Amino acid sequence: MAEKNDRPVPTDTPKKRKTNGRERHRAKKQRVSSHVTGENCHCSRFRCFEAISHEERQRVIDEFKTLYDTKNAQDAYLATLIAVGAVDRRRPRQNDDERHNPKTMSVNYTINVERDVCHPINVCFNAFCSIFGITKHRMETIRKALHSTGHPPQDGRGKHTNRPHKLAEAMNFTKEMPVCSITGDQLQKSVPRHQQSLRQFALTLRKICTYQTKLQTIFTIGGNLDFTLLTFMFYLRMKYIFIPMTRL
Repeated sequence: MAEKNDRPVPTDTPKKRKTNGRERHRAKKQRVSSHVTGENCHCSRFRCFEAISHEERQRVIDEFKTLYDTKNAQDAYLATLIAVGAVDRRRPRQNDDERHNPKTMSVNYTINVERDVCHPINVCFNAFCSIFGITKHRMETIRKALHSTGHPPQDGRGKHTNRPHKLAEAMNFTKEMPVCSITGDQLQKSVPRHQQSLRQFALTLRKICTYQTKLQTIFTIGGNLDFTLLTFMFYLRMKYIFIPMTRL
């Protein structure tokens, strides 16, 4: 038996207990503030890492992490350092119709370095991503947003405004309707197995709404849908019987 003095001393805050807010909020804030300066770009045009010293690069990324603690704020600050314009020089070896990805814009990148006064320095694309510790995909998103709308992109993660497969408001009435579904295999017990269809259909809410909307526009009797025809159509096309319990 272990001695009493050998037992672990309980702390005020257990290790497994979360201290600051929800876990997902803390994880998002931790990802935003975890930028680290990358490798040298070895640029022969601007010589970016020679024009900006190590202390200046560290000061830039420290201010970037502390002053801008959200993704939208960081994207807005990065957008102020990017100048998007028309293509300055277009000398492709192939025509634009034959090229897989023709150039559509010309972008200039600058970094503000504090040398008694704010001194902007032109850098290349790789150095810009490396100094701020961001990915090329994120920079491509900012460039496309500036080129198309003129404004930095807004973070749409965790919101319901960016749902391309959301059901329309006209179809929400089906959610409140009780549905009794019977698979075709349960109804075709008398049919030999080799004559039964091997394909299984899934009756989803979107399919119910789609077929019900189509039938409502075509077959309407006295303002009410002919549910006998509706049942027959569902049985033929989806091997299911759709029975609205409120109409029985």
